Amino acid sequence: MKLDHIVIGTRNLEEGAKYLEDCLRCTLEPGGKHLGFGTHNRLLNLGEGAYLELIALDEEQVHLNHRPPFGLGESTVQQKLNHGPALLAWVVASDSIEKTFANHAAIDLKHHIGKPTPMHRGQLAWTIAHRADGLPVPFGLPTVIDWGGIPHPSNRLPKSPVTLDSLHLLIDNKQPQPESTQDIGDWLTPLLQTDRRLMRHIHHPKLNEERRLLASLQIGEGEFFEI
Repeated sequence: MKLDHIVIGTRNLEEGAKYLEDCLRCTLEPGGKHLGFGTHNRLLNLGEGAYLELIALDEEQVHLNHRPPFGLGESTVQQKLNHGPALLAWVVASDSIEKTFANHAAIDLKHHIGKPTPMHRGQLAWTIAHRADGLPVPFGLPTVIDWGGIPHPSNRLPKSPVTLDSLHLLIDNKQPQPESTQDIGDWLTPLLQTDRRLMRHIHHPKLNEERRLLASLQIGEGEFFEI
């Protein structure tokens, strides 16, 4: 597995794009609609085979086959986005999502991150782990995606001056976690050890602060934007 992309949610795609473009001083590329999932997106190449996805609910989609991904259909997530765009998820690519799930059957990944589900945008089609209940993936876990051998989206995007400096997985060790958490941590260890951008930390949150992700994007020499 390898880091594929980070997902930033916004309540409105145009508003979110303007906010990020002002902060990053570059233009996000057009994405498209995820038909049947109720979302649409914009994209930005982050280099090293990774990209940024800005995603929002698409009000033009009325008839859905699935609940929106990354918790976007949940009121708690939308309330969070009322304060501005926020980092919702990170996605890792697998050469075979079915083998990934089979090789780690003891962890019950389908329960935590969802079952492999076909998804498409325009002419692109892929398989992604999707929770049928629409809830966000817990415990700082990644979503898993399988592009099925098609050219990776980062190869289709123009280069940008923005790069992903680091992605921090901040874990609240004061909150009870399931017994499988250690197994989950072991599953992620090889990935965390091989990608210098990924960092896992124990986080002592203030009152009412949630377990969360933090991405640091380098936008210039010695200049960073955190979200």
